[in-house]
Amino acid sequence: PFYRYIWVINYMLFDEAPWMFYFIITFFPLVIYDLFKELLNKKWAIIFLLFWFIVPIFEAFGFFHFYYVKLTFRGFGEPLSYLFFLTSLSFLINFYNNEKNISNTNSLLIGLLLSLAIGLRANILPACFILIFFFCLKSFSIHKLKNISFLLLGLSLVLIIPIHNYIFTQKFIPLTIAAYKDWNLGARPSDYIELMLSIIKFDFNENLWNKIISHINGEIKLYEVWYHSSILSCIYVLFSKKTPQIIKCISLAALSLLGLLLFYHVGGRYSYLTWTLALIVLSYTLQKKVNILSLSCDKRT
Repeated sequence: PFYRYIWVINYMLFDEAPWMFYFIITFFPLVIYDLFKELLNKKWAIIFLLFWFIVPIFEAFGFFHFYYVKLTFRGFGEPLSYLFFLTSLSFLINFYNNEKNISNTNSLLIGLLLSLAIGLRANILPACFILIFFFCLKSFSIHKLKNISFLLLGLSLVLIIPIHNYIFTQKFIPLTIAAYKDWNLGARPSDYIELMLSIIKFDFNENLWNKIISHINGEIKLYEVWYHSSILSCIYVLFSKKTPQIIKCISLAALSLLGLLLFYHVGGRYSYLTWTLALIVLSYTLQKKVNILSLSCDKRT
């Protein structure tokens, strides 16, 4: 429901012209640049900013500014939701790199940003849980429990969603009914359970197998090696002892959204955030490989 509320604010300010949305979306490149600068370095951040604007070689990952402008023009909530999520991730990275950068105000802001992200696009909830857990773990490790309280205060904005749904439907709906509708489900959790049971009983259910494989193949094709490479990269960094915890956090966030692929139709605009997070992890892995090659070349010379 948050998208409706934002439209009301926009209407009060600019009538039917969506100028507030266009203004907000201009912050996207700044957030993208900050993410790559903090995780990689300034040089790589500039390179990926060029990819974002001018050379869309990662457009399959939804990493292209034009796509977000187009979605904004068409009135979809994904651009704002993903912007709020990535902005909260940027704050979290700054917190990780320098513990002094986090304050009660920043903690509250992270909570509010994640609340807005969920309220605009509920399917990113798993990734938000990962960021919340990481923030709480980090705050607990440095004995700043007050930060957690302010984070939860910001997150309390999410409570508007079930209240809104109850007022207008007279039913308790925590987030959205879309999660339970058949048109969104390519394969139900019960399908996987029944398939596993059929394997255990040595009575293989070929129909369920074909249904599940058909659904997954519809979401990610076998020849789309760029997606497979990013998934493998996410899995690799999770088990690498030298990988920073914040990269593992981003990897888990990406994999949590990829897990939805097993059940839901999450292609197109629904998957832009998923693949952008996976791309960030892939870029980190590539940078480390480039650095290793560069060092080996320097030693030979």
